[in-house]
Formats: sequence, C-alpha cells, structure tokens
Amino acid sequence: MNQAKYDKLTADEKKAVDAISGDVAARIYGRGWDKVDRRATALMQANNVLITKADAKFVADVKSKTAGLEDKWIKDAEAKGLKNAKAVLAEFRAEIAKAEK
Repeated sequence: MNQAKYDKLTADEKKAVDAISGDVAARIYGRGWDKVDRRATALMQANNVLITKADAKFVADVKSKTAGLEDKWIKDAEAKGLKNAKAVLAEFRAEIAKAEK
C-alpha cells in the first residue's frame, strides 16, 4: 500500500490492514504455494515424470553467476531505506534452508 494512503487510514483501518499484510500475508501465501507444490509433485510422480535434483556443482555455478544480482539488490534495498539488507537476505536464506529439511 502507498505510504501516504496508509497514513490517511483510521486507527481501526490500519489495524485491519496490518492484520492481513506483511509477515501474516507472506505466511498465508507461502502455505498456499506449498500446497500447490505438493499437489503438482504428486501429479508428476503419478504420471512418471522424472524429477532430478540439481547437483552441488550446478547450484554453485548458478550462485556464482547470480551473486552480482544479489549484491545489486542489497545496494538498492539499502538505498531505499532497508536497514542491513545483507542480514535480511541472510535471514531469508536461513528460512529457506529450514524449510528444505
């Protein structure tokens, strides 16, 4: 939501918006994507689709080729006011690692 519009909301309206946005919304959407992913994987397995996990070398190659994109995101995010964007990205990666276990 545009900050200027948000600032014009009443306290009750802000409370309602806050209750369904940010971390709350991210978790709701994430659970939805997880459900769709599980269903898609089950359908692929039922139809004998070969699923191949990327090996460590491929993952390392992709990471090395995209590192510049992450560095740019960190710089741009901090320029827009996000404090310690590098730590935010590291926390995001840690959450992904937890979910992959």
